[in-house]
Amino acid sequence: MIAMKSRKLLTADPGAEVDRRARAYLAKHSKADYAEAMRAVCKADPALARSYLDEPRFRELRLLADFLNSAPDKNLREELLSDVLPLLSERHSPSPALALAQKLNSLNLAARCVPVLDNKRLVVARFSFSVTAPDRSERARVYALLASALQSRDFKRLRCCPTCQKFFVALDHRERFCGNAECKREARKEAAREGMRQKRESDRKAAAPRQQSPLERFLEFMSLQRKTNPSEGDLAKLRPALKRFGDGDMLKARKLLAKWEREYPSRPKAIWRALTEEQREIFSG
Repeated sequence: MIAMKSRKLLTADPGAEVDRRARAYLAKHSKADYAEAMRAVCKADPALARSYLDEPRFRELRLLADFLNSAPDKNLREELLSDVLPLLSERHSPSPALALAQKLNSLNLAARCVPVLDNKRLVVARFSFSVTAPDRSERARVYALLASALQSRDFKRLRCCPTCQKFFVALDHRERFCGNAECKREARKEAAREGMRQKRESDRKAAAPRQQSPLERFLEFMSLQRKTNPSEGDLAKLRPALKRFGDGDMLKARKLLAKWEREYPSRPKAIWRALTEEQREIFSG
């Protein structure tokens, strides 16, 4: 009876069932996000995951992925690849989208295609056009399929596996590898490599001496110049800045410092704020 009920749920509305279970997962795991909850639900019930991706909303994406994986017309596949891959890139300019819009319009898909940009980035989900292809050619049919897929907010789920180069529809937006066992192993290896790379980078930054800011250099300079009997090392640090403050005249520089000390007693940060840009440049590096 329970199995029967589950099958009915899958055929009725698998999307709603995935969402319900994901929200239940979030209620139990407060630190998880929705994408992690989706992955956990689909991993626990592969049948539900398959039913979810079989929903009509993913139909165009599945057909598009199938065509890109096994198109008999290699030239058409290469042309489609050159249009699709820039849209799937994490950092793309609006130019490929505008070029694709022009191409789709030239195929007479019964409506004009205008990509909408948000802060100079393409908002793929807001392409707007119809999807009929009057000339019935294979090229027009495939691009009508692409046009239909672009209308969906799920277009970014279309992925190309970096290991086997096979296209697939991702369960969530962080999935990069297809479901092949070898590709999953490669995904785990890549995650381990990335974790090690980040650790090494973190260790390198922790070991590297921190660069002082211009303000920190100025505060150190002011502290040193107040010393009654500065060491030779202290004087070596003071001389370059003193020469620049006095245009080569050390006495002039000392008088300038004494004037600042009178105007802003024991307030070196106030002196810093009163400096000109040229004077601050002395401590830039």
